Amino acid sequence: MSTLAAFANAPDSPDAPEDAFLEEVPARWLLTISPGPNAQGPDLERQQAVAQRITLQTEIARFVPQERALRCSWIDFDEAPAIVAWSGIIQEMATTPLGLCVRIRVTPVFESGMFSASVSTEETYLVSDDGIRLIFMAPEPAFAPRVTVFH
Repeated sequence: MSTLAAFANAPDSPDAPEDAFLEEVPARWLLTISPGPNAQGPDLERQQAVAQRITLQTEIARFVPQERALRCSWIDFDEAPAIVAWSGIIQEMATTPLGLCVRIRVTPVFESGMFSASVSTEETYLVSDDGIRLIFMAPEPAFAPRVTVFH
């Protein structure tokens, strides 16, 4: 059993508290998810279907998890272009008795292609017949956040 599947099956898996989502953040709520770069064949088709389902749900709900918004709030300074959306790539999927557990690396998308920030979150969603639920979030540990401007 993968670590992701074990996490989803843990009896004390945290549910996101009701105030864990920002009600509405203009234009910043859109999350577009893509399959992982190594997905092929049936795995690719499954990841595409899950990505489309999560993307559609975030579009309907228009929410941004508060921890993601706060993690990227330091970017909101006068010279920085605005965050206009979010991009996610599926890192791992595991089938559990509760549903499908999906780990996604999410990064901000900026209004200008001349600006990049190395900041992301690892978000784990539980996809089931009851819907989609954010069950865990952590900052991407691989690197410290930084901004790059291309000119």
